[in-house]
Amino acid sequence: MKKLLLIAALVSFTFGIAQEKKEKKKTETKKETKKEKDETSRENLMKSKWLYSEESFVVTVGENENKRELYINFGPNSYKSYDGCNDLSGKVSAGDFGQIKFYESLITQNKCGNSYGEKFLKMINIGNKYKISKGILTIYHDNDALITFKQQSESDKKKAEKEKEKEKKKADDKKDKAKKSK
Repeated sequence: MKKLLLIAALVSFTFGIAQEKKEKKKTETKKETKKEKDETSRENLMKSKWLYSEESFVVTVGENENKRELYINFGPNSYKSYDGCNDLSGKVSAGDFGQIKFYESLITQNKCGNSYGEKFLKMINIGNKYKISKGILTIYHDNDALITFKQQSESDKKKAEKEKEKEKKKADDKKDKAKKSK
């Protein structure tokens, strides 16, 4: 009888630990899901500059001091963007739960022949949802991803500033050299 009670207590104890682990895992999963959802917010959308990326690489156009990143910035009710050729700006309505609408857009009319402009135009014409997860902003039309941006980090900003300074110094040195040779 004592053995039976001991076995019953052991089984009950083991079952209790297993149940506790299961509940803890459920709570952690809920927290992770909530954390991912919390990244998709109007505040996070406006928090930084978003750099256009393809296959996790930031896309740039031009060379040397003319090198520019393709990007989008959001203000409280507006956006400003560069698609590699044209500047785009206008009004935007963005909610905390991933809804977005671009309107009253202004676009410069440069003709450059790059394919990025089409993606940016598609974004502002039919984009109606957004999601932010792990520093990546994706704009959707319903459930179809249209375009992806990477959040510009502080190290990205510093790196870009250093590159600009370096290119400016090269250009200045080249001008000085040209002046001296005359």
